[in-house]
Parts: sequence; structure tokens; C-alpha cells
Amino acid sequence: MGANIKLLLRSYKIYARMDFLWLIRDTKYCLLQIFADLISSLSSILIILQLAKRFQNIGGLDYYELMLMLGISVAVFGLYDMFFANYNNGLVCRIIGRGQIDHYLIQPVPLFIQIITRGFAPFSGSSQLIMAVIMITLALRKLSRLTLSNMISALICSVGALIIIVCMIYLHSTIAFFNPASGEEVGTIVLEMFRENSIFPLGELLGGLQIFFSSVIPVGAIAWIPTMIITRWKKEYMMIYGMMALSFMVITIWIFKRGIQYYVQKGSGRYSGFGHR
Repeated sequence: MGANIKLLLRSYKIYARMDFLWLIRDTKYCLLQIFADLISSLSSILIILQLAKRFQNIGGLDYYELMLMLGISVAVFGLYDMFFANYNNGLVCRIIGRGQIDHYLIQPVPLFIQIITRGFAPFSGSSQLIMAVIMITLALRKLSRLTLSNMISALICSVGALIIIVCMIYLHSTIAFFNPASGEEVGTIVLEMFRENSIFPLGELLGGLQIFFSSVIPVGAIAWIPTMIITRWKKEYMMIYGMMALSFMVITIWIFKRGIQYYVQKGSGRYSGFGHR
């Protein structure tokens, strides 16, 4: 266990250094990517904020509650981009579907360490997180809830939401072990589902639909539930939320291992060098 932790920290250090070297050696294009990430993120949330400003209430949330929710959503996808956006680590279906999982399996490093470290980009991938911190801080201040406890709660919920997104992507990506060609892009569909729908509050839906879109298709668990925990619900719901994220992780690990076992026995008749770095 101690050896794995040392290897984990060393891997993070290596990839952080690689990202920093890109920043100082190719500053122009690195800054262009950071700027593009900011524009892309802002374009998806500004229209929601404008509607909230016009109508004062969307989905049961007022303007600053909605800003908090959007800030948490940006933080979640900022964490995703920082840890999983590079090398197709977040879209493992591409690695599996293209027959490239062997590149991981032959390495003298545990697969889980490669998965959670190989895409680490703390410099080029931090722009959305910075914007998210500003939005969350401003929203909590306007709501008179700017406390260390609420900031920590927002961070914990963001990490929990990241776990849910990654687990859902990896859970569906298991299809690629059995059908490489048709499963190659299934994770992309799951990721876009979360990106496009997690910015909408579920407060006006019927209770059954709220539960459905917070568990079976957990788009509401990414930002809406954390916002409700911080602003309206009892803090005990934080524990339930954590158990939910943990349940997704356990189920995903179990099913993903079954896919790995199938791949080890059957292999893949399909290989593509496209996208491998």
C-alpha cells in the first residue's frame, strides 16, 4: 500500500512537470487552450444566468442559488479536465475500443494509478477551477453563507460529483470490451449528457422524476443536489451523497474488472493507432 502511494505521488509529480514544461516552452498555444476552455465554459452558463436574472427564479432556485449551482458544475468539469481530459483517460472507451488497453496492461504500474494520474494537468487545466472558485465564493457571499464549512462542502460535493461522472463513463465504456467498434465512443455520449444537463435545476420536477434524474441518470447529482445540501437541506444529506458516490465506484470497479477479465481471455481483433499518445 505504501509503495502504491509513493508511486501515485511520483506519477502526479511527473505529469505536473510535463504540463508545466508545455506552459513555459509553448506558452502561446497553452494560453490559447486555457482561454478557449474559459470561453467554452462561460458560453454554457451565461445564458442560464441571464434567464435567471430576467425571471428571478429557475427550477425553484433564485439567481444566486443558481449561480452557486453553476459554479459547482464548472468546478466538477474543471476537475474532470484537470485529471482526466488528457490521453483519453476520461474516455477510456476509446482506449478499449481501439485495442490500446494493452499499452496500459503491459506497464509495470497498476492500472488504477495510470488511470487517475496519466491525464493530470494542473497548469493548463486549471482555468475552469479558478472561475468556479470565484463564482462559488460570490454566490455564497450574496446568500450570506460564505463560511469555511460551506466552501469545504462545495469541494467535497465537487469531488463526489466527479467520481459519479467518471464512474458512469467507465461503467458504460465496459461495452467496448465486448463490442469494440460500436463501443468506442459511448463514453463521449455519457460525458456530453452530463455537460449539457447538469446545469439545469430539478426543483420543479415531480418527486419521482427528481429521484430518477439523481440516481438512475444522475445529472441532478452533479450540481443540483450539492446546491440543495449547502443552501436548503440538512447537512446529514452530505453523508448520503458520499455513500451514493461510493456505491457508483464499487459497482463500476466490479463491472470494469469483469470487462478486463473478458479482454484478457478473448483479446481484441481491432487495433488503431489513432489517438494514442
